[in-house]
Amino acid sequence: MRIANNISLINAYGNMKKVNNKLQKSCERLASGYRINCSADDAAGLAISEKMRAQINGLSQASNNISDGINYVQVADGALQEVQNIFLRIRELSVKASNDVYQGEDRQAIEEEIKQLKQEASNIFNGTEFNGIKVWDQYSDVQIGVKKVTAVTANVINADYSLDNNNKGSVPADGSYLLKADENGIVVSWKAYNGNEYNSDTISWPAGITGKNHGFRLSEHLDLLNNPELKGIDFTYSYNVNKFAELQDVIASINGARVYSSTHNSVGTKVFTDDGNSINGVSFSASIYYEALLASNKNFEEYDTAFIENSVSKIVNENNLIQDPIVSDSSLKWQFEFEMPNIGTVKAESYSTDYRCYWKDPNKKWWDVYESNGKIEEYKKVYSPVPDGADLDSVIYSLNNDAGVSLLKDTNETGGYIFVNFNLTSESDYKINPGDSSSYKSVGNITMKIAVGASDTVDTIKDKLSNIKGLDIFAGNESTNSPSNTYTRISGQTLNDIKVDSPVYEKKDIIKLDIQAGANKGEIISIDYDSLSNNKLGISDISVLTRHDANNAISAIDAASEGISSQRSIFGALHNRMEHAKSNVDNSYINITDSEGQIRDADMAKEMAGYVKEQILMQANQSIMPQIKIMYESVLELLK
Repeated sequence: MRIANNISLINAYGNMKKVNNKLQKSCERLASGYRINCSADDAAGLAISEKMRAQINGLSQASNNISDGINYVQVADGALQEVQNIFLRIRELSVKASNDVYQGEDRQAIEEEIKQLKQEASNIFNGTEFNGIKVWDQYSDVQIGVKKVTAVTANVINADYSLDNNNKGSVPADGSYLLKADENGIVVSWKAYNGNEYNSDTISWPAGITGKNHGFRLSEHLDLLNNPELKGIDFTYSYNVNKFAELQDVIASINGARVYSSTHNSVGTKVFTDDGNSINGVSFSASIYYEALLASNKNFEEYDTAFIENSVSKIVNENNLIQDPIVSDSSLKWQFEFEMPNIGTVKAESYSTDYRCYWKDPNKKWWDVYESNGKIEEYKKVYSPVPDGADLDSVIYSLNNDAGVSLLKDTNETGGYIFVNFNLTSESDYKINPGDSSSYKSVGNITMKIAVGASDTVDTIKDKLSNIKGLDIFAGNESTNSPSNTYTRISGQTLNDIKVDSPVYEKKDIIKLDIQAGANKGEIISIDYDSLSNNKLGISDISVLTRHDANNAISAIDAASEGISSQRSIFGALHNRMEHAKSNVDNSYINITDSEGQIRDADMAKEMAGYVKEQILMQANQSIMPQIKIMYESVLELLK
């Protein structure tokens, strides 16, 4: 008799553990309803069951998909039914309008109703939707390519502002403002005529920059407290950012871009004669460059007749002139000179002549006509003497040219104008500021304009030229004694041409929708049909205003109705097909679900019988354990 290894107790305990495990498994199956609750229950069965479950879930969704497809074609078919009703009414009205017992106003009333009916048909084609998808007016949701579009476009609003003695040196010396851009924003900078370099404050990027138009006004970002001379310097810059561009594209587009300005000065001229009167048909216009105005220290705020001192005393062959304007010598140019403060002697020398004719005879070979708004307009052409020159010979050539166009002989007495152009150049280099490194010689230009009328001859033109005794150049309006209208004008801008990709979509003429009608790849039903519109059906332009038009409308609406019927037959066939497909999918769902249940579901009666068995065994084990204890307690009798 042994007590160290109680074999009977060990056997009873081992059996009890086995029974307990089986009892727990039975409880799990009875509680879940499944025979397989983990892979250890049936590894092969679990694999088969999971595959079937994927198929079952796919079939369930496929059934729903087919229902959606059926609903889609029902929506389309219902809409086409209404369109057919509209076409039947249009046909009825067209037949009515084909009857000659109706007058024009009657047909006009019929036409108006047809117009409204066509509009409603168009609304149905354009507006019918299923889940936000246009039934007949679709664009492909598949991108067919990209095209390069400009990331940023910009525009500068011209800023005309008066210059005065305070800000006249603050405009850009090179005629442009530089735009610097980085992640922080835009800074506008420029070097001014006064030698200073200016920078605006940083103009921050706006929030949500893409796909919108933005802009800034320069004057709102200038430090006028420390730089009061900048008051009046201004322009407005706007830029539009493409919706496909990003901030880095905007920075690349604007960084290094320029805004161009040109500073103009309007100066007046007055011709001197012996009697002080003007010369009919001869006038001068002058332009003095801005650099020369600054160098001469011109007063921008007062009427000024002396900033070009003494002007031209004579334009004849005496004093400082080389050639008399009525002496023919092709080796000499017309020249004169005058003085400017801080610049010194300025010489004017003619350098070219051109003439312009206003023709009215379109048959002349040198005449080019053009059409504007259906009218033939007279054309102005500019000619130059041959050889080109800038003296009396050139003027006479323009008047009496035998080899080509002549103002006196070939213009049918309409005449024209002769222009003699002069350069103004300083005798010595001049500077704007004494310490500047840059110097200039050009001062401006002058043009002499000679009008040639129907009664003019070479002699009358010579007489007019001989009366020119001098020329005064002044700044301002002589009649009002007001300062000249001097201003800066923003004339344009550059922008780096940065391109971004813009997706390209294609409109569908043939619409195709794929319905996933099965649990597996490739099990689809395609809904294919033509995109429809009034234009495609040929009824956009039908009219019943005449009997002939009404008859044509009948034919057109019949053809359109046939197109509608053809498409409805497609939808009907698809509806029937999808009904059968849905029945098949539902049947497969039921049968595969049954098969999967046989593998995975628990047999509740069998599991209950097993549970009772294991429960009895557990109770038996529990009962035997005290008996084994009593048996081993007999060892104590030997110790007494």
